[in-house]
Amino acid sequence: MAPLLRKADSGDLETVLSLENACFTDPWTPGMFKSALEGGSFEELYLLEDEGKCVGYVCIYIFDDEGEVMSVCVHPGKRRLGYGKMLVDRALALMKERGVKDVFLEVRKSNSSALALYCGAGFTLIGERKKYYRHPTEDALVMKKSLKE
Repeated sequence: MAPLLRKADSGDLETVLSLENACFTDPWTPGMFKSALEGGSFEELYLLEDEGKCVGYVCIYIFDDEGEVMSVCVHPGKRRLGYGKMLVDRALALMKERGVKDVFLEVRKSNSSALALYCGAGFTLIGERKKYYRHPTEDALVMKKSLKE
């Protein structure tokens, strides 16, 4: 059975938090996920499930004709299997379907795996944010992809 991407809901909060804490040194808080899970904002959260288990998620933000990939997360034991690419590709397709013209994201400067994923998806470097991340403090690279035809 092929992996399934589905929109997350408030019942998925514990699963998302568990995955978030397993993957990031500066994880998002429950409150940061709440609006995306409850559909009360411009954020949307999608879970990727394989064989009935959550292997990753992507959080996107859409406002008018701009989008942002807020977070991509793949379970540490499931990396390098193509799940990250599936998440990014689906997020971009969803945004394009909704008329998004430009997509942005930030990534840790040292995260070579994520940088390779995003460059492979067509993102290009447009800037840098000094000391953007904490635990540890690190600069973020700002990337952009145009979805215009």
